[in-house]
Amino acid sequence: MDSIIKLEDFYYSPLYKFFDVKYHMPNFLRKGYAETEEYKKLDARNKLNQLIIESLINPNIKLEIKCNECSKKRVFIPVFGRLHQENWRKSATVGFSKEGIIYNEFECSKETKHRLFFIFRLTNKGIIKIGQHPSFADFQESFNPEYISIIGNEKYLELNKSIGLSAHGIGIGSFVYLRRVFEFLLDKAHKVASTESEWDEGKFSKSRIKEKIEILREYLPNFIIENKNIYGILSKGIHELSESECLEFFPVLKSSIEIILDEELDNIRKKKKVNEITRSINRIENKIR
Repeated sequence: MDSIIKLEDFYYSPLYKFFDVKYHMPNFLRKGYAETEEYKKLDARNKLNQLIIESLINPNIKLEIKCNECSKKRVFIPVFGRLHQENWRKSATVGFSKEGIIYNEFECSKETKHRLFFIFRLTNKGIIKIGQHPSFADFQESFNPEYISIIGNEKYLELNKSIGLSAHGIGIGSFVYLRRVFEFLLDKAHKVASTESEWDEGKFSKSRIKEKIEILREYLPNFIIENKNIYGILSKGIHELSESECLEFFPVLKSSIEIILDEELDNIRKKKKVNEITRSINRIENKIR
C-alpha cells in the first residue's frame, strides 16, 4: 500500500525527489470544480492528488526550519504560490497531459527579507522537486564543532559531508562517512587498549566487530557497547540497502553518532572538572596544615 504523502514532505525533501502524485485532468484548476459531478466521481486517490497540487500552488503551511541569515530555527510563512502552465494537451492514451512549474516563496516570521524559494515540476507521471534556495543542505544543522577535539578536523569534515550527501538524496554515501567515524572511534580505543601489558592483539584481530566492541568495552562510550549493531546497520546500508532506505534511516544513525560523541565530551568535561577540584582540594589541604 502506498504511503501517505504529507504536504511538508515536499519542502523537507532533497532535490529531485519524485512524488507519485498523478492527475490526468486539468479541470482541477477551475474554480468551483470540487462541487461538480465530475469531481464527485473521482476516486479517493485522485481527489487527494488534486488537494496536494492545489496546496502547492496556493500554499497555506508554515515551515519550521533553520533560517541561514538568522542562524536560528524560525517559522516561515508562505507569501507566494504560482503554477506556470507549460503545456496542456490531450492524448489518446493518457487523456490530458500536464506539464507545469509550481513556484513557492516563504518569508521568515522574524525578518521578512529572509526568504525561502521552492520549485516543483508537475508532470503527467508525478511531481519532482527541481529547485530550492537556500539549499536543503543549508537547512541542516552542522555537527557540534566541539567534536573536533575527539575525532580531529578531518573526520569532523567527513561527518558534515554525511549531512550534505543525505540532503542531496545520496543515502548510501552518507552511511559511508558515518561508518568511517565509527571505525575511527574503535581504532582510537584500540590504540589505547593495545598498550596494556595483557593485551592480545591476535585475538582482537580475528574477532568480529561486535566481539571487538566487547573487548574494548572499558575504552568505549557506553552507547556503543549497548548498541553494538550500529556498525552492522551502517555496513548493510553501504552494501545492501537502497538509497531511499538509507535516507530513511540516516537521521537515527546520525543521532547515534552524536550521542556517542556527546558522551565522549561529557567524559572529558567530567575528567577535567575532577582534576581541577582535586588540585583545589590539595591546595586547601596544604594551606591549612
